[in-house]
Amino acid sequence: MKTSIKLSAITLILLIFTASLVRAQEQKNGINQHKLQHKNMNKDSAFAKMSKRLNLSPYQETKLKVILKQNRNEMKSLKASVKNATKEEKRKAVHAQMYKNDERVKQVLNEQQKTEYDKMKAERKAKIKKRREVHKADKKRDANRNKSTAPTETIPAPYEENIDDDILDDGIL
Repeated sequence: MKTSIKLSAITLILLIFTASLVRAQEQKNGINQHKLQHKNMNKDSAFAKMSKRLNLSPYQETKLKVILKQNRNEMKSLKASVKNATKEEKRKAVHAQMYKNDERVKQVLNEQQKTEYDKMKAERKAKIKKRREVHKADKKRDANRNKSTAPTETIPAPYEENIDDDILDDGIL
């Protein structure tokens, strides 16, 4: 009787443990799939928003997709080529590539679309600047939080001089 209860309890524990492991793995895979879907969705939805805002024709959309794909490939190779460069050299190389990409994009757009495209870039730049300021403020706040505010224990000066004498006088040593 006791053996069957123990065996049942062990079996139940193993089933619960196995079920929790399977569930954790499913959640992990689900999260990874969700991240991948979210990443791809952002690219597509960002292009769709840009297309709608600029009122692109199907021809322009096709041309811009090719340009943007080409730019992604060039950025990947650029990052690999400047891996050992200084921060300033990397920044200059990326800015040059961004400028080159902007020129390609503007060749496909008409004057009205170029104006709207420049507005979109300015809005994005302002959003990035704001995000950086928030990030800096968060880092500063965290740094201030991490500073030790607890007072350090100090020994009063007159007592500090006679520590050894007091221990010897008390007969401790």
